[in-house]
Parts: sequence; C-alpha cells; structure tokens
Amino acid sequence: MRYLDSVKLFPITLIVFGSGFYYLPNWTTGAPVDTILTISTFLYAIFLGFFLDRSKSRFNRVRELVSSEDATWLSLSEIAGFFGPTFQKKVDQLIDKYYIVAYDYYLEGYYRPSAPVLSKVYDAFDSLDLTAHDSGAVDVFDDAIGLLNNIEERRNESNVVTSEQLNLAQWLLVTLLAGVIILSLVFVRTPDAFSYVAITLLATALITPLFILRDLQSFNFGGNRLMEESGQEVLESIGKKRYYNFYQVKRGVNQPPIDIAYRLGVHRAGEKQKIITIKAGEPFPKKIR
Repeated sequence: MRYLDSVKLFPITLIVFGSGFYYLPNWTTGAPVDTILTISTFLYAIFLGFFLDRSKSRFNRVRELVSSEDATWLSLSEIAGFFGPTFQKKVDQLIDKYYIVAYDYYLEGYYRPSAPVLSKVYDAFDSLDLTAHDSGAVDVFDDAIGLLNNIEERRNESNVVTSEQLNLAQWLLVTLLAGVIILSLVFVRTPDAFSYVAITLLATALITPLFILRDLQSFNFGGNRLMEESGQEVLESIGKKRYYNFYQVKRGVNQPPIDIAYRLGVHRAGEKQKIITIKAGEPFPKKIR
C-alpha cells in the first residue's frame, strides 16, 4: 500500500468530513455535551502535545545521528585514499553495498542486515600492511578505526532510539479522544452553513495532527524517508549513482529524481540483490518482470 503523508491526507480528510457532515442528519441529546467536549479537548491537547513533542525529539535525534553517520562514511572514504586508489576503491565498494542494504530496509530495520557489511570494512582495514606505507600510516589507520567506532556508536544509538515507538494503547488513547470530540461536535452543530463549515474545518484540524504524529513515528515527515538525501549524496561523492528500492518507491516512501540516472533495486529486502539502471529522463517502471 502506498504511503500517504499528512500533506496528502489533509485534503482527503477535509472532503470526507465535509461530505459526512453534509449528509449526516442533525441529532440532539440530553447529555452534557459541552462538559464532555471541554474535558475531552483538554485531555486530547495534553496527551497529543506530549506525544508530538516526544516524537519530534526522537525524530530530530535520529536525524542528527543519520547525518553524522553519513558524514563519517564520507570521511572514511577520504582517509582510505591515503592507502592508495585501489584500497579506496575497495572501501567505496563496501560503502556502496552498505547503503544499498540500508535503503532496502526501513530506518528502524537496517541495523542488523547492514552489520555484516560494516564488519567487512573493519576487515579491509585490518588486512592493511602498514609497513608498506610511510610513518604516518599508523596514525591514519588509528583515525580510520576511530571513525568506524563512531559509526558503530551512532548505529547502536539510532537503533535504540528508533525502537522507541508509541504503543497501541497510546494510539488508542488519542484516537478515542479525537473520536469523542468529533462526536460532540456533531451534537452541538446547527443547520446553518457557518456551523457546517466550522465543524468540518475543526474536525479536519483535529485529525491532521494525528497524521503528523504518524509521519514523525515512521520517519517520513515531509514525504521523504529521513535517511534519504544525505546518504544519496555520500553515494554521489564516492562516484556511485543514487540507489532506490522499487518497493519502497511504490509505497511512496521516497521519490527518485527524473533528471539524473539512478540505480533501482527490483528485489525485496533480504532477497538476492537485482539492480538495474534507470537513465535520466526515463520514466519510473510501473511494474517489474
């Protein structure tokens, strides 16, 4: 199923509520609707505000970790050049494999599958014969291992932070409160046009923050996966084409460029890799063979 972010869902929500309230008959009740509306709105604001703040902090922290990890990979490629172009090419190939595996998975699922590639980078530096280089080789080697350690630390922290998601009970809490508020709005509305427009806009504004919360939880805020752009720039910096996974794109998680060539993985995460090249200006394939 294609992922719809809060921006795309906003007009859909507006149309759904507008249609629903238009055809819904006017109801009356003897229940204290004003009191229920006041209490539920107060609780909704408190809990939703807390969850949004927590999710935004989590989003920002993971963004910092991902951008720092990408910058460290780029620095590692530059350091590898000290040991010769052949070795740098070998390291760049491993970095490329690392990002391919990472982009095949979601942000919260790439840690374990990409670990073997990271181990191969360690092995590549461990296989170096430092005596074949000048006296500064040991210091450069230590710097490289330090960068790899930094990458591992950021990966570990990112894995821990991304696993901290809202549970089912928390989602039910804010969803039920939103439902109570919308139900209360139904009973306090009047037949005039102003009431219809106001309640439609209020209901839409009430639900939209839940979609924003969903975006933050799934790291797709703004329509693109969080780890997307800076990692793609790393690939370009080491002389590789951008990489996208067909199934990720079909879900709407990310969007490949139109004006430049890129690589497209036509395999599912965990399957044997099958990668094709899409030329600049070539349309994205609707299906794969």
